Amino acid sequence: TLHAVTTCRVCKQSSLVAGGIMTPLSEASRERLLCDSADAGDLESEELTRLTYDIPAATRRKVLVRDKFACSVPGCTSARNLDIHHIKLRSRGGDHSLPGLTTVCSGHHVESHEGLLKIRGTAPDALVFEFHRAGEHGPHRVLTTIPQRFDLADDEGD
Repeated sequence: TLHAVTTCRVCKQSSLVAGGIMTPLSEASRERLLCDSADAGDLESEELTRLTYDIPAATRRKVLVRDKFACSVPGCTSARNLDIHHIKLRSRGGDHSLPGLTTVCSGHHVESHEGLLKIRGTAPDALVFEFHRAGEHGPHRVLTTIPQRFDLADDEGD
């Protein structure tokens, strides 16, 4: 499905354009759609520009291979409709470094940008996933990719 995000120069409202329809976007939806996107250039300019990807193709490829072409959320088995997600949002200074990117399915990507799933840490081995329910304070469930470390010296018996 082809779609685009456009932003009005005057009012700064972003919209999703697809199937001949333009739908206004919330800030969270805009941020999610631009998280793993390509830029087609200025639509009001006659100048032809190449399509440029926000995340460099080589970086995107490395993240997908590292994450085994599957959603990185523990317990999720989705290998379709995958997006590259900035663990630290671009609007808050996130970048395209490999430890700052993780692969998520579109469902978990929506939850993340809507605040129902918080992902923090560094990819791939030190991520914490906090699931939240609307209206509740604190996480409902916390999953982690941080390996449990045991100090064998403590288990030797005294």
